[in-house]
Amino acid sequence: MELKLERGTLRPWRVGDQASLVRHANNRNISRNLRDRFPYPYTAGDADAWIARASAETPPCNFAIVVDGAAVGGIGLELGEDVFRRSAEVGYWLGEPFWGRGIVTEADPSLASTVVESSDDVLSETGGGSPGLPLETVK
Repeated sequence: MELKLERGTLRPWRVGDQASLVRHANNRNISRNLRDRFPYPYTAGDADAWIARASAETPPCNFAIVVDGAAVGGIGLELGEDVFRRSAEVGYWLGEPFWGRGIVTEADPSLASTVVESSDDVLSETGGGSPGLPLETVK
């Protein structure tokens, strides 16, 4: 799946994204706004492990946010289980140089609506972020 947006593209993570992933993810201003499982410092080994994991997902749930051909952030779904099976949490991060451009504001509803349309009554809620503000304020 690839979603073309006005400000960028959402696409699956792939080999070749490592350098850009490390360049943008290795930032304390990003990691402190995410779950503890997001490492800091963010190393090439972390990037390799993430891309391998995300590439193996079926169906894909985690996507690179691509601007001008480079992966500058990530957005994904964590599907609920048990009584939460019809829900998904949307998490995202974006490289600091791209904050304030409306990229995530555009990407989140695009991804969520695609998932809702392709799933059986899946609802979504947003979490995570850059710079740790509610989605409505990330423009």
